[in-house]
Amino acid sequence: AIRFAYILGAPIVNTAEGIKPGWMTDEDAFRIMKYNLDTILKMAENYDITLTIEPHGVYTTNAEGLLKIMSLSDSDKLAINFDTGNIAIAGNDSVETLKAVIGHVVHVHLKDVKREQATEGHETGVTAGMAIGDGNVDIAGCLDILRQHNYDGCLSIECSGVEAMRKSIDFLKGIIE
Repeated sequence: AIRFAYILGAPIVNTAEGIKPGWMTDEDAFRIMKYNLDTILKMAENYDITLTIEPHGVYTTNAEGLLKIMSLSDSDKLAINFDTGNIAIAGNDSVETLKAVIGHVVHVHLKDVKREQATEGHETGVTAGMAIGDGNVDIAGCLDILRQHNYDGCLSIECSGVEAMRKSIDFLKGIIE
């Protein structure tokens, strides 16, 4: 993926921590992540590609886990692709989590969800299907945090369907200056 991104001129490759087997300890998981990150980041540095970690699992959908992963390497090519909806689906506060990790964020997925409508076992990374502004994620609060920290990266809208996209854009136009 890193070579392909380089060929395409894409500056970022996005990933997540993957599924943690029930038998694996947290200590083992972070040791394996460190080994993998060390290996992958050498290639990323060679190609001048940033590897972003997106909230998708037990370690990345909370500030503590994201910060621990960021501490596994001192490479400036390791960063966070923050997903507002995935944080909320995991039961965490998107604004508070973003505040804690903002120094590592280089890309943002704006996704709105209604936690009470998520089915039991709903996995992060699955499009929630609603327009930005129709869920209970504090999108305006997240945008305020980004603004306060002079974020100048991409904002990617995640929703299902053309109508939801139109509604999302209209909502965002009302709060982005």
